[in-house]
Formats: sequence, structure tokens, C-alpha cells
Amino acid sequence: MSAAALSWALSIRGLRPNDSLTLIRLADLSNGECEAFPTINGLAEHIGVTRRTLFRSIHTLEDTGAIERINRFRPDGSQTSTCYRLLVPRFFTANTPVSELLTPSDTEVTLVTGNPVQVTSNNPPIVPPESHPFLDFKGVYPKRLGGQRWQEAEKKWQKLDPAARQVVLDGVDGYVAHLKDRGKLNSEWVLQAATFLNQKAYLEFLDQPTKAKLNRLPKGYNSDMPGFG
Repeated sequence: MSAAALSWALSIRGLRPNDSLTLIRLADLSNGECEAFPTINGLAEHIGVTRRTLFRSIHTLEDTGAIERINRFRPDGSQTSTCYRLLVPRFFTANTPVSELLTPSDTEVTLVTGNPVQVTSNNPPIVPPESHPFLDFKGVYPKRLGGQRWQEAEKKWQKLDPAARQVVLDGVDGYVAHLKDRGKLNSEWVLQAATFLNQKAYLEFLDQPTKAKLNRLPKGYNSDMPGFG
């Protein structure tokens, strides 16, 4: 554990509770280089949130410049554990007073909650990640006995706009619940992810509040529009 990283994480104000817990847990797991390599399942279980909620928190922390997510690959090209680098200011130590951490030159980043989050200007700027990258979908889609055609699914995903991607993720939640109820989770009965996207199967598994939102979209805007593939 990096004492400096943990002290820094505890000093940040303005984050939503789940986001703050995620940052603190990453700091607790970090090494001397302020890097952590947790599994998504392990991190979500420790914090007490779903994988999807965890992904949202990770994106928020990236957007605010608190962490940097680095995908790592083995020599054979397969992906290994993701590195989460905490962007702790260089001058910060475990004994640095919070009053010295936040200076007038610090940058305020406003989240969707409307709460300002202090991020020091010593942190290198990060280009905001794309809205709902494919890994979000891949991370929550149920495992399938026999494997998945992920490349085909990713091509379809890239054609979806952010609103459509959110609808798909909502549908995945319903689909997972549907499979659990029938004892078919992680079996050969799970649809290919590409089929799930191409046939818009996610629309069948939306909860009622989400369906109501779709029905309230402006006239002419529906799931047959280009953004929905």
C-alpha cells in the first residue's frame, strides 16, 4: 500500500460515495509507484457494488484526472490485468496537510452531480475517455459456454451513439436477470454478444422506467435510428 496515495485519496472532496470508495480502495491496493492491478470482480465485491456501477466510478475518476487506466498485454497479444495508476501530485506525501494539497492554481472539474472536485494542476492532463467504451459492455455481458465473437460485437458497438450504448447496458442488466431466473447463466443458451446487438435483443429486457424514457423521446427518435445500429 502507498501511504501517500491513500492519504491523497482520503483528502479529495466532492466525489459521489461509490466513486470515493473506488478511489480509496485503489489507493489501498496500490504499490510504491501508485499503481494497482485489481480484478473488476474483486474490486466490485470489496466495495459492495455491481460491476456496472464500478465501471461508472472508474470513468468518473478518469474524467476528473484522479486515475489513469492502462490496458496491458502479454507477448502473445492476449490481455492481462489492467493497471490503475493514481495520479498523485509529486509533492504530496502522507504527511502533507490537505490545506497545502489544494492550492489556488488547482483545477475544478464539475461532475454530473454538480459537485466540484479538486484536482491538482500537477497532475498530467488526461483526454476524457469515450462514453461507454466496448470494455464496459464486454465486462457486464454474461459469459457464454463456447465463447464469443467479440470482434464482431465490437464493430457493432462502435457504430452506436452514447445514448444507444446506455440503452444496451440497461438491457444487459435485464438479460442477466432473465438468464439467472431460468438457470441458464454462463451456458450455451447465452446469446452471442454480436447477435444481442445486431438483433436489438436488449430492447426486450429493458426495465419499465427505461422503456418509459424511450417512449418519451422526441417524435421520430426511436431505436431504428442510425445511432441504434
